[in-house]
Amino acid sequence: MTSVLQSRPYWLIVLLLATSPLFAIAPRNYTDAELANFPVIVVAQWEKQKKDEASVFRRHCKIVKNERGEKIIKRFEFYTKLKIIRTVKGDEIKPGEYDLKGSFGISWRLDGTGLESGTSTQILGDVDDLTVPRLWFLKKERSWDTKDETQYLSVSHYRAVQDLKLESFYRVLGDENPASKVIELLDSEHPHVVRGALRFLCGGMEPWPLKLLDLDIQEKYDFSDKEKWIKNALDKIKEILSRSPLPELEPPLIAAYAELARPIESTYLERFLKSDHIDSRLVTACLLLRRRQPFSSEGLELAGGDLFLVLRMIKEIRKLDDLEKVPLLIDQLESGQNAGFIGDDHLIPALKAKEALMQLTGCCFPFDVKLSRKAWTAAKSKPRLQRITTVMEIAPAFAKPFKAELIGNLNQAKIRLTNISGVLQKISSQALIISQKTPNFSSASYPERAEGNSYQFISPESFLEFPLELKSQLFSASLDQRSITLAFLDLAAESGQSAWIGTVPVHFGRKWAEKTE
Repeated sequence: MTSVLQSRPYWLIVLLLATSPLFAIAPRNYTDAELANFPVIVVAQWEKQKKDEASVFRRHCKIVKNERGEKIIKRFEFYTKLKIIRTVKGDEIKPGEYDLKGSFGISWRLDGTGLESGTSTQILGDVDDLTVPRLWFLKKERSWDTKDETQYLSVSHYRAVQDLKLESFYRVLGDENPASKVIELLDSEHPHVVRGALRFLCGGMEPWPLKLLDLDIQEKYDFSDKEKWIKNALDKIKEILSRSPLPELEPPLIAAYAELARPIESTYLERFLKSDHIDSRLVTACLLLRRRQPFSSEGLELAGGDLFLVLRMIKEIRKLDDLEKVPLLIDQLESGQNAGFIGDDHLIPALKAKEALMQLTGCCFPFDVKLSRKAWTAAKSKPRLQRITTVMEIAPAFAKPFKAELIGNLNQAKIRLTNISGVLQKISSQALIISQKTPNFSSASYPERAEGNSYQFISPESFLEFPLELKSQLFSASLDQRSITLAFLDLAAESGQSAWIGTVPVHFGRKWAEKTE
């Protein structure tokens, strides 16, 4: 099934869910309507290059010194070639090869793939391959260098290249009052056009819960006949939903209905809990949860759907005090897909479901759906303390079953991971990520797997040891300001018994010898 998120690489977009200062250096989002108002819109392609990067992307930087005398880049731009095939807007631009100026907000690879923002907060573009004809949204700009008086065609945003199938959509957005024509585009045979029309009708952004960035300000359109076009849009959306649209279009259509309808017909929305498409069921569950609308989770299968929708659902359940939704969380306990991380917060449905279950029920469940279901069936009607005891007896599990110590010395450092849970534990033979931090330093390493078994069973009070390459910067801080953290994130649910996943802080143990000058 095509993902409602257009199969974007999750590890690149995870920071979109963050609320960190990195947003300060990420380009602001351009809506489709803003793109349609660019002065130059062309059909063009960028030729795949076999040359070295320096000759293909000629960089031109303004370098200054900061208050500490360090050289920093104050202004940045690059130049490359763009082959224009025809002009959609900007009649004076003729077909041919042009010098293209790029700047902060866009980058791509030598093979024409990997379109993204080129910033610390990596935001992917809407297309990947630039070597085929695409819609390019350009401006005319001069260089920051006053000696260069050339008016270049310029691109400066990761959304400024779009699929050519959207040409009719952007032409409509260029009209003075495009709402009625946009509604007609909902009947398009191209999913890209339908999704673009839905974004426009919902204020320029994907409707919740498909929208990744909660912090984006939606641009609402003040049309004179707003009530009429909203009614027409809702009628059209419901008409399309009644005739079984493409699986990839049903989720955004449902979300758009909920975004536009006032009030929402809950009985109409609930019917999509029975959809054949899992992402449609997930979208509906998220919408009903957010609106505190009761619904039965009996027999509702939501495991294995779009990763970010699953994480949205878990987040909404955590806001409720409703034990009826516990089965939806239990069903995610073997969902080990990794959406990335924000600091030490790892976005894995199984991990997030376990945390939510602990908050909601007081019980720690294992990463085992069948066993956890059995335990919950026996415990759910009991008072809280008896419930916790029952779950522990049937499905023993621990939030932190391991203790990690640094042993050895600066030249031969090892980590000793000890099972302190009192029961047999399965875990990866090596941590997936090892982070080392001080207040002024941060490093994350991804160790190679050691030869032999990928997973180990560790008996109570037994341990696993593996080497660690310590970063010299770690020792620039005092002992109480250093931190080492192991992240075990391989659930291995598909290979039988699930492994434990989570993070373990590393302590400087008694067998650690640190020599100081």
